[in-house]
This record gives sequence, C-alpha cells and structure tokens, in this order.
Amino acid sequence: MYLGSVTGAMKSFLERLLYPYLTYTHSPGPRFPRKIRAGFIYTFNAEEENIKKRGYDRYFEANAKLLERFFGPSEALCSCDTYQFEDYSKYVTTLFDPLKKAKQRAEVFPKDCEKALAMGVRLIEPKS
Repeated sequence: MYLGSVTGAMKSFLERLLYPYLTYTHSPGPRFPRKIRAGFIYTFNAEEENIKKRGYDRYFEANAKLLERFFGPSEALCSCDTYQFEDYSKYVTTLFDPLKKAKQRAEVFPKDCEKALAMGVRLIEPKS
C-alpha cells in the first residue's frame, strides 16, 4: 500500500468529520461545543521500520494536531506488520513471510490490542 491510498481515505474521513465545525470568520476557531479526547488506531501491513521511511509518522502527527484543534487532546496507536490475508497460501505474494506474519500476530498483535484497550480506557476516564 502506498501513502496516497492511506492518506486519501483518512483525509476524506477527517474532512467529513470536521467540516460541520469549521468557521469562515476573522477569528477562526472550531465550533465544537466542548473538548473531548480522541484516538486513532492505525493498523498496517507494513513493518514498523518502514513507517518513518515512508513518512507515515508525519501523517499521524498531522492528523493528531488537526483533531486536537477541533476537539481536544488526541493520541494514536500503530499496530504494524498485521495480517493482510487470513491464509497467505491462497494469494500470489512473495513479499511476505507467512511464518513471520504468524509469529507477529501471535506475539505482538495481542499486546497491541491491550494497548488499544488501555488507550480507550484513558480516553473515557473522567478528567481529574
């Protein structure tokens, strides 16, 4: 997957999410009535070291800043090297090592799911 397809889908989503709260005034500011915490969970078929190499990290930071401008504090979680297919033997793909993918899914993905749950808990906890 190339960055354009990732950014295009997310850009469309964010435009539709944020558009109702835009203002076209001399003192621009979002019109959302309160602050809420929000989070992004990104899942990628790409390995973690390719995230920075391909510029995804800059895109994640830009999304977080945009969401913060409209709604309030935001955070992101990235789960890398995720499965693209349930059964790699059914597809013509020599780019991936199915055994490595299975190991990642068994050892790392459950930890990423725990991190996602913890992020969700943080996002809904009342502010102190």
